[in-house]
Amino acid sequence: MAYFPEEWQDDNRMNFMFSAFPENRNVNPKHWDSKLQFWTSAIVESCDSLDELCFDINVLKSRFCRRGVTPLGLSTVLKEMLNSGEIVRTSDFLDSVYDTWSEWSYGMAKKSLWWTVGKVWQNNEIEVSLVLLSSVKKKAEKVLSCHYQSVKHSITDNIVPEKVLKARLKASNVELSQQEFEIVICQLRKERLVSVHLLENGEKVFKFANKNESKVVAISETDVNILRLKKAEATIQLQIRKLQNDVDELQGIVVASVKQGLRNKAKKILSQKHMMSKTLDKKESLLLNTQDILRRIQDAHSDVNVIEALKAGAQVFKTISQESGLTIDNVEKIMGEVEDVMDETAEIDRTISEGSKSIAASSGVAEDYMEDLEKELEDLMKDESTAATEIRGPADAKEDLVSKLPDIPSFSPGREEKVTRTALTS
Repeated sequence: MAYFPEEWQDDNRMNFMFSAFPENRNVNPKHWDSKLQFWTSAIVESCDSLDELCFDINVLKSRFCRRGVTPLGLSTVLKEMLNSGEIVRTSDFLDSVYDTWSEWSYGMAKKSLWWTVGKVWQNNEIEVSLVLLSSVKKKAEKVLSCHYQSVKHSITDNIVPEKVLKARLKASNVELSQQEFEIVICQLRKERLVSVHLLENGEKVFKFANKNESKVVAISETDVNILRLKKAEATIQLQIRKLQNDVDELQGIVVASVKQGLRNKAKKILSQKHMMSKTLDKKESLLLNTQDILRRIQDAHSDVNVIEALKAGAQVFKTISQESGLTIDNVEKIMGEVEDVMDETAEIDRTISEGSKSIAASSGVAEDYMEDLEKELEDLMKDESTAATEIRGPADAKEDLVSKLPDIPSFSPGREEKVTRTALTS
């Protein structure tokens, strides 16, 4: 393995390293320290090579098994590493921060870990999951680097939901288990570079310190509102994408129906497409306004300007909602009701099939809307007819020419001439 030391193949050297430590270091301090340094370096290098944050004594025994023999002094090595603060029990590390969500937990964290330094450890106390702090710090730096790569505007982009942060890490090939993720966040909180907040729905969000700043500011209500705006932007973008796909799909059905001569079906689907297109237009307007609010916040140079932009955002949402009668939550419901009404109303079907203006009026469909619908349908049918004509190539023209020629005579031209001359002389 790449993490094995150079002397791993030296039997004499390894026999010494795999032997137990003397009970008293004072017996031979030089040998004691040499063996401790060897195994400490081996453990650190193996974790770095394997990109691991956590391990336990059984993992190390398996990792460093040599010709069926395991090191006898690992317990002593781990106790010394615990006393020096190079490693910490995973449970102690997590409890030091996650005892509460409030800011004072940082001060409690420093106190709760001090008792582990210089402690006389029992064997059963070290046979648990352990955290290598140097590896945690390296991984925390990777997480910070990954986050800051996605930050274009610090005022809006340093607030990130947990799911989004995990997705970004995965996309950047920063692989972390759930426990490792929690450990890294703990480390960043200890360094005052990340603040954690729980939303009312139980969702966890993180606020990172601005790049090149040494301390994060606690999450405020303004931060939460900015996050809601960003989530609204993402939600609207997804809805627009879905609506656009649905509109394109309906257009495809209309064209296919025209080709098949199903005029009534084409007209009905075309009407559905128009209604969906109107909803799409409203969504796009809502998105533009939301993005404009975010831009105003990003360009703001003071908290007062941010608050003013948020107020404007609230007013924009209110205005658009009043004008359209639609919100993000009820669009799908309204669309479902529209489709149900169209399916259940036989009068609209008869209007589409008969083209009767009187029936159209009685069904509640505006006359000018029906005329526009008819015109668009006629245009589609003309386009289809033109396309069919253009498809006719030289072979079709040849067939037309042949069909106009007279029938082929049943006698030869020479014989016909002789018979005619005989008839004239007689």
